[in-house]
Amino acid sequence: MVFFKPKSLKSLYSKLLRLLNFYFPTTLFLIVEVADSTIKFDREVKIPLYAENNVIEVWLVDINGECLEVYRQPIGSSYKEVQKLERGEIFSIQRFPDINIQVDEILG
Repeated sequence: MVFFKPKSLKSLYSKLLRLLNFYFPTTLFLIVEVADSTIKFDREVKIPLYAENNVIEVWLVDINGECLEVYRQPIGSSYKEVQKLERGEIFSIQRFPDINIQVDEILG
């Protein structure tokens, strides 16, 4: 069994993102996080790390809140555009604006 302190876990995520950027130098355009019990950690630690590493778009699927948070346009350790989408709403991936997706399809 392995236990991580939040700081060491943040460091691990940061190193993994740097490795991805080294071996796959093209920009990551979408990461999807699915969270139930980790929602706070994902918002406060992982999303800022993704922004710092210039991930263009991040989806945070909030299982308990039954919503989808979409983060776009990274600036430093945050995102300029943040949307909270509910069931019944339609959106698209920034990189593929012609493809429409229903939030219900993501939430199940």
